[in-house]
Amino acid sequence: MTPRLLRQSIRLVAAGAYALSPAAAGSLRDLLDGPPRHAPPEPRRPLSPRERQVAAMVAVGRTDREIACSTGVSVSAVKKTVSGCRRKVRAKNRVQLARWAWQSGLEPPSPGGP
Repeated sequence: MTPRLLRQSIRLVAAGAYALSPAAAGSLRDLLDGPPRHAPPEPRRPLSPRERQVAAMVAVGRTDREIACSTGVSVSAVKKTVSGCRRKVRAKNRVQLARWAWQSGLEPPSPGGP
C-alpha cells in the first residue's frame, strides 16, 4: 500500500467508513459479481454430510464457536472438521473454503435447525 493510499484509508476509517485494499476489494467484487463462471474444483475426497454442513456455515461467516453451539460438538471438533474440509477441497485458508462452499452452492442450515 502506498503512503498516499494509507493516509486516505486512515481518514476513511476515522470518519466511520470502511477501507479495503485494492486486492481485498477485487476479491470481494469477484465474490459478489454473481454465480461463478466455472465449477469449483472437485474435492480430493467427497465431503461427509457434517463437513458439508460446516463448510456451508463457514461460507456465511459463522465462527468455530457458533458452529459448535449449533451442531452440538466441541470447538476443537469443529476446528478438526474445518481443517479436514480445507484439505479435501485444497483450500489454503478459511476464506478459500468459504469461496469453494459458495461456488458449490452449499446452503447453510436454517436458523432453527442444526
